[in-house]
Amino acid sequence: MSILMRFREWSSRKKLRKLKRTGHIIDAKIQRIIEEPFKKMMVIRAIASATVVDKQYTFRSEIIWKDEEFILKIGDVVKILIDYSNPKNYYFDPKQKDY
Repeated sequence: MSILMRFREWSSRKKLRKLKRTGHIIDAKIQRIIEEPFKKMMVIRAIASATVVDKQYTFRSEIIWKDEEFILKIGDVVKILIDYSNPKNYYFDPKQKDY
């Protein structure tokens, strides 16, 4: 595993720990499922949207490796962990059922 990938994983875990302590869980609806290149591989991301404090936000999921089972589809409702004071600070893992 490269240093960059380790750093991203560490950073993601740190963000999740903080949001678990201070964040709020919201429901969001999946709008799109996209494939994008990442390190010479194709990965999947889910794009979801929700209204937070009377404003519409769009959330990009964590990377889902193409070989993993991905059963969500457009229109499904997922849980996203956010910081209400800054909704751009969020954690969205569509494979995670509960935070």
